[in-house]
Amino acid sequence: MTERELDDYLRDAAEPAYAAFSRRLTPTAYPILGVRIPALRKIAASAPPPEAIATDSFEKVMVRGFATARLKLPPDDYAARVEAFLPLIDNWAVCDCFASSLKPFAKAPDFALDRFSPRKDGGTWEKRFVAVLCMDFCLTDALIDRVLDLYAAIGQGEYYVDMGIAWGLATAAVKYFDRVYDRLAKGAYSASVTEKTISKARDSYRIPPERKAALRALRGAGRR
Repeated sequence: MTERELDDYLRDAAEPAYAAFSRRLTPTAYPILGVRIPALRKIAASAPPPEAIATDSFEKVMVRGFATARLKLPPDDYAARVEAFLPLIDNWAVCDCFASSLKPFAKAPDFALDRFSPRKDGGTWEKRFVAVLCMDFCLTDALIDRVLDLYAAIGQGEYYVDMGIAWGLATAAVKYFDRVYDRLAKGAYSASVTEKTISKARDSYRIPPERKAALRALRGAGRR
């Protein structure tokens, strides 16, 4: 597929009503055409090489991310291509969809954690990327304490960063409730992250009522 063919595909698949909906939901500097995510994932399999895809729309940035995620490379080279994509992220949707697509890290979660944990000191989207990547691939028995400590070390206070950390903590609480609860109770995370974690856990169908009640009792906790 050439880039012109990709442009033609995106134009034909675009839905004006969905574009309007997405613009309200996803603040971004990229123009939004209104193509649904499953279609973008599908076309990424036959898209041009990632570096040949222009970044002149939200959809093409997303396709470039999906195409990057599909690359078959040695771990260090793959991670370098992931890192090269990160500066293109300016919204939660690209951040989260890209992170969740990096399936090779499922087989090497320790490598992913080691390689990307320094991004905790980056900008908004690097921080959220690290939080979501760890949630998707690093919540294992061997790594859970490192992940929870990393979440505490990520600079907090920005909405999209705090939400990413809270999402990760609420997901971790499904399997590692005591460890998450202990850190929340001791004020390891900001008040904002603590409140958002409690809210996300409350909405989870995988956390039983008695544990939700225990978390609710922590409202007002968290470092200031």
